[in-house]
Amino acid sequence: MEATLKETGSIGREIHFTLTAEEFEPYKTEHYKKIQQRANIKGFRKGTAPLSLVKKLYGTSVNEEAAEEAVQKSFGGYAEEQNIQPFGTPYVSEIKHSEDGGLEFVVQYEILPEVSDVNFKGLKGTKLYHVVTPEEIEKEIEWLRERHRTEETVDTIADENHVAVVDFQKLDESGLPIIGDVSKDIPVTLKSEHINPELKEKLMGKKLDDKVRIELPTGEDEGHIPYELTINDIKLVMLPEVNEEFASKITGEEGSDVEDMKDMIKQSIEAEYEGQYGRFFRDTLVDKLIDAHNVEAPNALVGQILTSYLDDEKRNFKDGKLPEDFPMNQFYAERGPGAMRIARWLLLRDQIIESEDITATEEDYEALAQIDAERLGMEVSTLLDYYKENNEVEQRILAEKVMQLLVDYAEVEEEIEDKEWERIQKEKAAAASAEATSSEEVESDSNDPHPTETIEGTIDDVEIVEEGTEETVAASEESEGTEKES
Repeated sequence: MEATLKETGSIGREIHFTLTAEEFEPYKTEHYKKIQQRANIKGFRKGTAPLSLVKKLYGTSVNEEAAEEAVQKSFGGYAEEQNIQPFGTPYVSEIKHSEDGGLEFVVQYEILPEVSDVNFKGLKGTKLYHVVTPEEIEKEIEWLRERHRTEETVDTIADENHVAVVDFQKLDESGLPIIGDVSKDIPVTLKSEHINPELKEKLMGKKLDDKVRIELPTGEDEGHIPYELTINDIKLVMLPEVNEEFASKITGEEGSDVEDMKDMIKQSIEAEYEGQYGRFFRDTLVDKLIDAHNVEAPNALVGQILTSYLDDEKRNFKDGKLPEDFPMNQFYAERGPGAMRIARWLLLRDQIIESEDITATEEDYEALAQIDAERLGMEVSTLLDYYKENNEVEQRILAEKVMQLLVDYAEVEEEIEDKEWERIQKEKAAAASAEATSSEEVESDSNDPHPTETIEGTIDDVEIVEEGTEETVAASEESEGTEKES
């Protein structure tokens, strides 16, 4: 057997195999004998048909089966002999039978890249911070009042502090009910900022069991659908007063006043933003690390990550199955860059773990079990035993340690308030849009067969900085996106 190894890239490899007729013949003979033993050929008892007849009848199928076995054994033997360790599943890109009875084929595969000297120190990033406003605190207090509201059944919708429980019966063009096309017991909050204004007006002043006819927009176009509404129940919503009693209930401490409650709310909002912007900072460092190292990720690794994305997508559909019209090509096109980013990060992360001799210690498992046990309502000891045997938990700990290492050695370029940062991003996006428009005009003018003026110079490329980060580093459990909607 002749085998020639060729590099097709930094991690791509292919091997050209050539088997002579004498080397390939034993594979075919073995398959012919197997067929001879089990074939039912007219005129012969089972297993007694001449081998020459078996070859004549089954030659084509035997050649394919023998070739498949020859490929597997030839590549397997050569890989073991040469200590080749493919990443992912090798595949046959070419195969042909030579005229003299031999076999030629090409096997392609990828290997993991050699990653060394990962410089993770001194990565630069911008830290965002948020200044909590009195308006945010008041909005949170209103939300808390809604959560602690009480309701009383009444017979009239006197003002917007009511919830009506309504049946929505769809009507046909003649105004008759469409049988079976009714949505029952739908709560309509009159105070909601999202309520249709006409619907709110129609319900105001109505009593229990009253019927109302209205045309509501479809939401898809400018069309409207006629409905008959039946009021089944009416609740008067009563919000608690903002006083010491309410403040103590919210803080969980007796004797708390309204200012204590506001301080607690402020700290809670600050902590939420700190968590989000902390993840943003870490994601920025990961991006900088990836950009600083030209590491090529195997397609098989990227494919594994995309498969995990697809598994997550399946959970959004009934029975965990994708619909037949699911835009698979669009899905891969949109999620592919993010999967590539994660793959490159994983390769760099694993090298840092190895070079820095990072391990998951007993204290790491105990700390994680303590946090999760409280959240899950389980015994720490039970969770700890499980965690120590779980490889995913070990990877979770190692990933967090690497992320913390990046943060510890990072340089903060600047600290900027989130509102100011958002303003800068909008300005950059607007500038990029203007540049793109100008570039299109230049191209249009250059295509004019009779240009009236000469345009000198070139348009520089402008990077559009998007808010948040594109993808999540799954292995380090970073959350997707870092912006909080305000």
